[in-house]
Amino acid sequence: MKAASNYRNSILRRDPNLVSEADMLLLASSSTIPLIRLINATASHRYLGFSQDIMRIYVEAAAFEAVIRAMDRLSLDIKAAASASSASQTGVIAAEHLKVIEARIDEVRKDIASRSDAVFQQMRRAHSFITQIEHLERSVKGALAADLAANLSFGENL
Repeated sequence: MKAASNYRNSILRRDPNLVSEADMLLLASSSTIPLIRLINATASHRYLGFSQDIMRIYVEAAAFEAVIRAMDRLSLDIKAAASASSASQTGVIAAEHLKVIEARIDEVRKDIASRSDAVFQQMRRAHSFITQIEHLERSVKGALAADLAANLSFGENL
């Protein structure tokens, strides 16, 4: 969230020094969610509150995605360790502990998945709202362009 806020503030204040290379790398590579593009699209003084809400929703979704990915990797590591443990008494005890840990990881993953579902529902609503704003902006720009063209045409006829 801090990296996203730094980037948004750098756009709003037109000061590239407010965002670091580490912030940009984090925003660009931590998720399949296009955070930079979303921040670019919503960084406007006209939509400050909306922009903050959208950013929070998408950053939270990106965080859930990163946590789920890390939990998947950890789960795979634990499964590999359990299958590689020897058949000795120590190995059997370690394998049992690994199975308990693996079960706990599965519980945490399910909890994270259910929480992320709520975030992704918020993302869908936010995306719908962004689409409406983009449509309104295109309509206003189209109307302004038509007015400008009509005024230019009128001026040529004088």
